[in-house]
Amino acid sequence: MQTHEKLSEKRYIAKIGMVLLKITDQDLIKAFDEAWETNDSHSKYYQRVIELHKDVEEVLRKCPDIKGLKRLGELKLEHFEPFEHQNASPNDYFLQESSSILSFDLFLPKTERKYAFEVRYEENVIEKVHVIYNGMFFLAYAEIDDDSSTTMFGQEIREFLVSKLVTDKWRGVVVPPCPLHPEINLTISNDSDRLQVSCDEYNDIDISLPRLLEYDEPLRFFCYFLEENSFSAMHFLSVCTLQQRLEKNSRLIEEMLEKLTSDYVELLNLPCHKLSKKLSLMQSARRNALSLQVACNQFARDQLSLKQGKDSFDPENSETWNRNAFRSYFYNHFVTPALTLSEIRETVKHMTDIVSQTYLQYVTFFAAVAGGIIGAIITNIPFLVSLFSKVPKK
Repeated sequence: MQTHEKLSEKRYIAKIGMVLLKITDQDLIKAFDEAWETNDSHSKYYQRVIELHKDVEEVLRKCPDIKGLKRLGELKLEHFEPFEHQNASPNDYFLQESSSILSFDLFLPKTERKYAFEVRYEENVIEKVHVIYNGMFFLAYAEIDDDSSTTMFGQEIREFLVSKLVTDKWRGVVVPPCPLHPEINLTISNDSDRLQVSCDEYNDIDISLPRLLEYDEPLRFFCYFLEENSFSAMHFLSVCTLQQRLEKNSRLIEEMLEKLTSDYVELLNLPCHKLSKKLSLMQSARRNALSLQVACNQFARDQLSLKQGKDSFDPENSETWNRNAFRSYFYNHFVTPALTLSEIRETVKHMTDIVSQTYLQYVTFFAAVAGGIIGAIITNIPFLVSLFSKVPKK
């Protein structure tokens, strides 16, 4: 028999993730560009966006595991700021988010999941969830009790959407690895008299909501929650892709420094008579040193951008636009890769100075030798002409 506490409250768990729609049809990309360029009001462009979001709806509607799909709100000719994906190539084209939300029920049996092995021995794994999706962000939630297992809950929804949102026009893309991991715990209770939001020591988000609305109150609240936090979450994920690029470039810089050091050591150990090999190594070292300096400069610029991005989520920041439930999680997530540029630059300068001096000495030597030979030939041209003129002709 349920206790009074169980009857007076309902508990839900939710996860937020991002699934971008990358346009793969080049003719469609061309049509988007032409629609944007030829219409001052850009209404033609936004109409194409609406048509594509209708296609997204139809794709999801055909999935047998999705039930009760409906659109909440109206598709409008509306502009949204594009997601600034720092790891995307310049030619990547992503669909902007929708002005309305797709809402549907989803059944994911644990035996058919991508991460089936991880949940195989879990009891009471969540299999029935509700999902809302705006073409960029999804929020999935389910009612839970004390025995519910939330293992791989958010990851499974993300992988499901990516696998289903594939056509000859676009494909689903996640921001790897998706760092939106905090659990959003919602409690709707008769004992609550106002909305309360807090973060625990694990940066999970606890929300208490009074029971004031109709039966679909979690859906209404989570639609509001997604809308209120989507801009800050998008900004956070954009900075995350910058951090991922920094991590990738830090490994690249370390590899370039290792190659440059290897060439330098080999150059010092080569005997003097292997002139061709020495010159080849010196040229290679100078090219690698220049590439390394360029990479370090780019890393320093990205490092500054990352610091500015993190500072925008500082809890002490006076700005109000990003004051939301994710603030603490966002701020604590960013970690600048450990890479000391000053030491690398000093090392590179030391090696390049020695290599350049040696290279210059060799070039000067060969220039002097070549100059002497050419000078001797020019000086003795009359003698050579006279000598060859005396050679008997056949």
